[in-house]
Amino acid sequence: MLHLLQNKRWLFEQGYYAQLAPAFFKALHTGSKMNLYDFAGRPNHTRLLLKNEHAAEDQPNYLSLVFADADGRITPEVNARNSKAIINVIGPMTKYGDISSYGTDDYENQVEIAIQNPDVDALLLNMDTPGGAANDTFANKVAQANEQMPVLAFANPLLASAGYMVASQAERIYAGGNMAEIGSIGTYWMYMNEREFLEANGIRIEIFRADKSTDKVAINPIEDPPQEALARAQAETNYVNELFISAVKNGRRDPNERRRNRLKMNEKDSPLFTGRTYLAEDALRLGLIDAIGTFNDALAQLNRMVKKRKM
Repeated sequence: MLHLLQNKRWLFEQGYYAQLAPAFFKALHTGSKMNLYDFAGRPNHTRLLLKNEHAAEDQPNYLSLVFADADGRITPEVNARNSKAIINVIGPMTKYGDISSYGTDDYENQVEIAIQNPDVDALLLNMDTPGGAANDTFANKVAQANEQMPVLAFANPLLASAGYMVASQAERIYAGGNMAEIGSIGTYWMYMNEREFLEANGIRIEIFRADKSTDKVAINPIEDPPQEALARAQAETNYVNELFISAVKNGRRDPNERRRNRLKMNEKDSPLFTGRTYLAEDALRLGLIDAIGTFNDALAQLNRMVKKRKM
């Protein structure tokens, strides 16, 4: 887990990183096991997360994919035509669920289940996430779903970074109240140089590489990294960030007028792509979201979107 945190590029909201960092560094220096899933907390705060009696002991004990019928009743299975699939994206996001209760691979599979079910006519992403590892496959899957059925993302209440990239591919984004936080469109990468700490404690570690493996683990906690390696890491981080920004811009095009973008990108006093997070009213003003309301408001809007597409 520590290796994962040190060697991946992350699309995390900065407040979550501030909470995570002390536990990370403590575990690194004490050698203790770091269970980030327990650190983040199991999702237990919303009625949309139904108990899964069949979960193994070491697996999340809540269903991430549930359904709403025409009357808004939440059920673990589709029990009527014209049902709405609800995918609960809760907690930090990694591909295989190393930190999150589920991985983005799981969420992609759940989107595919919704697409393939003839009784499902729309998809709602119920999201409370600070973001996670840089990975665009989940966002691409949501974009694919949005071509086939209406998709609405609901910020409940945190929708940041990689989570926002996913939500931006939906037709509409709702914020769950004025205190919801949205944005953090930015990318970072970190490594820890422990050389001086190790030397001060009388520890010397040598790394032996094959003669042709000059770039192998060029950036590591033991050695001062070559400037060329740092420059490559910076360039790659910039490239990932540009892909992130491009995905958001493309996803936030007006569904009725594709040449018009809903993002207010000309406001110099409120830059959208610096990694800043906005409260709901500012996010609405800047075009990051489309409305502020309750979960039931979002479901009602989703029903209207379905009717509009069928016209």
